[in-house]
Amino acid sequence: MSSLLISNGRIVAETALIPRGHVLIRDGRIASIGADWTGVEADRRVDANGLLVCPGLIDMHTHGIMDVSFMAGDVPAMVRGLRQYAAYG
Repeated sequence: MSSLLISNGRIVAETALIPRGHVLIRDGRIASIGADWTGVEADRRVDANGLLVCPGLIDMHTHGIMDVSFMAGDVPAMVRGLRQYAAYG
């Protein structure tokens, strides 16, 4: 199991901005978000002092996937492309 602690950054949380908080990631998934990282163990650590951390933010700007172009594709092709995205989570 691998873990990463991003601490000391401004964290954009679900309901608030945490001025100096942490994000703990375990096995590629967000395990915790909070203001106090005292005692939190992790394999790797990143000091995000002065940085904005946006856990869970996914930029879905895309022009297509595999053989599907969302710019030139028809509706059935777009549905096929969206199914490909859904397969990857």
